[in-house]
Amino acid sequence: MVNDDEYQVNIYKLNVNQKLDKRKILIIILIILSFLCVILTGNYITKTVKEYKVYKQYEAQLNSIQHQEEEKRIKMAEEAEKQRQERIPKLTEVRKAKHGEYI
Repeated sequence: MVNDDEYQVNIYKLNVNQKLDKRKILIIILIILSFLCVILTGNYITKTVKEYKVYKQYEAQLNSIQHQEEEKRIKMAEEAEKQRQERIPKLTEVRKAKHGEYI
């Protein structure tokens, strides 16, 4: 048998008002603040990377649209030049032979 009297602790005699070590508290607070800073910084970096990816996608879309617009402008200019050339009277081989000295 074990004597329970030896191991009994009187909770009414415990000193609750013990002084806390200020250094330990300061270190714990600094560790918690550092942990929060690391989490917030990581969160900010992740958000920035996502926004940068979206920006790059928009930039690629904008470049694609600008390229398509440029191709349309070139095609329209070519068609306008073709129509202009069709309106100009052409000299046939016979007319060239007749008017060869004037050309």
